[in-house]
Amino acid sequence: TGLYCLKIPEKGQSVILDFSLAAFIFLIAFAALTVYWTSGISEKAHQSKLFEMNQKANIAAEMLSKSPGNPENWEEININDVNSIGLAGTENSVNPQKLNAFKNMDYGKARRLLNISEYDFSFDFNGTDQVTAGLPNSADIDNVTATRIAEYKGGEAIAKLTLYQS
Repeated sequence: TGLYCLKIPEKGQSVILDFSLAAFIFLIAFAALTVYWTSGISEKAHQSKLFEMNQKANIAAEMLSKSPGNPENWEEININDVNSIGLAGTENSVNPQKLNAFKNMDYGKARRLLNISEYDFSFDFNGTDQVTAGLPNSADIDNVTATRIAEYKGGEAIAKLTLYQS
């Protein structure tokens, strides 16, 4: 009587190894695609935020440089009765009294009246007079600047409005 040896087929072990390798490669590829997708979405959101900030900065700078505000004598009345602020005496010519009133305005009210409440701002006016308003951007964060050239006291002045998120 002979002993019969049972031989275990090795094919089953090969299938498990192949499956494990395939699953590992799939998981690596899936993780890489997920990271790539997430970073793409994050970049698009960042670009969208900068685009919105740029639009708001340009609208506010345009309003400041070309509009007298509403009412037109806003610098002479109670700030709570003001609907919008503008620095123009005539289009593209800055009124010194309005510029001074803007410089001395409460920061929160200025943000609200410029329709930029969700952002911080700094304003630099360089002409015959040097005027700043708002809060300087002390951190290294995203910001956008809108620049306008205006007439001021018979000369040319540059007004820069910078928006940033703190």
